[in-house]
Amino acid sequence: MTHQIVSQAHLALRRTAAPVAPSEIPTREFQSLIDDMFRALYQCTSPRGMGLAAPQVGVSKRLFVVDLQQDGFQPICLVNPALVAAEGEAVSIEGCLSLPSFAGKVKRSASVTLTGQDRKGRARRIEASGLLAYCLQHELDHLNGVLYVDLAETVRPLADYRAPQKHARE
Repeated sequence: MTHQIVSQAHLALRRTAAPVAPSEIPTREFQSLIDDMFRALYQCTSPRGMGLAAPQVGVSKRLFVVDLQQDGFQPICLVNPALVAAEGEAVSIEGCLSLPSFAGKVKRSASVTLTGQDRKGRARRIEASGLLAYCLQHELDHLNGVLYVDLAETVRPLADYRAPQKHARE
């Protein structure tokens, strides 16, 4: 089964996703879901995707995948993620593959620690800062029925952020 990215109107995006049972992780169906999510992520080129949560493909499961697509970065699959620590504060410009035409300024923690399981069910702990921290928080929000537009100070067409700035400061 091939999963497609759903739009902001899909009900799965506004629900708290269900936990994944440990016995479900090794199943062919669940592993295929993970593969489909990575495929869907890599197919997004405008805007380029960095992360995708299961609710974004219409599946209410606590699972997300992340690939910053930078040299040396290993793709992440996190099942049943939990935020265990957050520090600092930073503002980032965020977009979303389920709302591809817009972006907004979102205040997030500057560094985070998450725990969960990898695609083989092994315990995983991720400590992150910068872009990875923002991405992990964004995907975790999806699992809780929260979209970046709910948190954003401003939301504007994506083209506004891509256009050259006339002023150095906003």
